[in-house]
Amino acid sequence: MKILYVETQTGEAVYAGETSLRPVSQSIRLQIPGFPGGLIWNRPVAVRVQPPTGPEQTLPVRDITRLMQLLVVGLGLVGGLFTLLAWRIAKRKVQ
Repeated sequence: MKILYVETQTGEAVYAGETSLRPVSQSIRLQIPGFPGGLIWNRPVAVRVQPPTGPEQTLPVRDITRLMQLLVVGLGLVGGLFTLLAWRIAKRKVQ
């Protein structure tokens, strides 16, 4: 029985002149069996651009906010480890 679902979907085309733009999104769902509801996270992944002449291009969407959140969490963990290490060293010197 699956608990984690990951789906990638392409939206309907939007036209800018003759150029077709299609959004691509990713949905991550966490559903625990036996519990109602769950957690759903939707995020943009890319935009597919189809000009009237030429090949289709996929332009990735960079999620800067998520990268900054991961950076803050990582710095918090490193700071916590340094604080714990300093506390243990200070405790040894006192004894």
